[in-house]
Amino acid sequence: MYVNDIDNVQYLMQQMKIDGVKCSEDLFINLISCYRRLGLGEQALKTFYRLRDFGCEPSVAIYNCVLDCLLSENRFSMISPVYANMKRDGMEPDKWTYNILLKALSRNGRVDGARKVLDEMSKRGCVPDEVSYTTVVSELCGSGRVKEAKEAVEGDFGRFGMVSVWNALVLGVCKEGEFNEAFRVMEKMVGEGVRLNVITFTTVMNCLADVGEVGIALAVLAKMLLRGCSPNVFTFTSLIKGFCLKGKMEQAYEVYDKMTREGVST
Repeated sequence: MYVNDIDNVQYLMQQMKIDGVKCSEDLFINLISCYRRLGLGEQALKTFYRLRDFGCEPSVAIYNCVLDCLLSENRFSMISPVYANMKRDGMEPDKWTYNILLKALSRNGRVDGARKVLDEMSKRGCVPDEVSYTTVVSELCGSGRVKEAKEAVEGDFGRFGMVSVWNALVLGVCKEGEFNEAFRVMEKMVGEGVRLNVITFTTVMNCLADVGEVGIALAVLAKMLLRGCSPNVFTFTSLIKGFCLKGKMEQAYEVYDKMTREGVST
């Protein structure tokens, strides 16, 4: 569906209402998802509030779709009332609902609110998972609140040993250009018994390549291999990018050649 199709869709929906045609949950989920892709959160909300006109009752899946649509446009002021409405309708939030709320709160700088949601999840028997904690850390870093992300990970978040949570912090620190701090975080991971993986190393190497520090990126690769961690296509392309940015095309080709010889798929 395209923006130009909106009027036709609205006309068709109106005709279906006049004819008393009942619509399924799937139809509304697909329609709201289309509005999300087109950046039409307000239209998605209007459609949601007309559900019952078409004999369709709200469900957790539809609520999640609406909440995700509002989140995609950072319409934080609308998310809270929709969630409150969901609870009034007697809907039990699932993990997807909570992860949307966590992303919204963290993106809006409301870390305490995100922590309360994590607590609520546990109390309701919906145990926060790796996605839940990683979401909070990623959004904090993405909004420039790396210090708070660091405090969270090196505090209660880190005790679960989830590597993606730590990787999100490593990325946030690297994006700030604090590579020494990134190396310190990696050492902390090892000390906490968290196994560094290919994403950990490649994240650092890619950020180093972006700022022209391809020599240090090669040293990180050596450390990676020493730990028995095999590089993937993104590891190699990070190095190729780094050499290309430095104008060292011969070395870039050597890395590409090594990648193909080792059978790493592009």
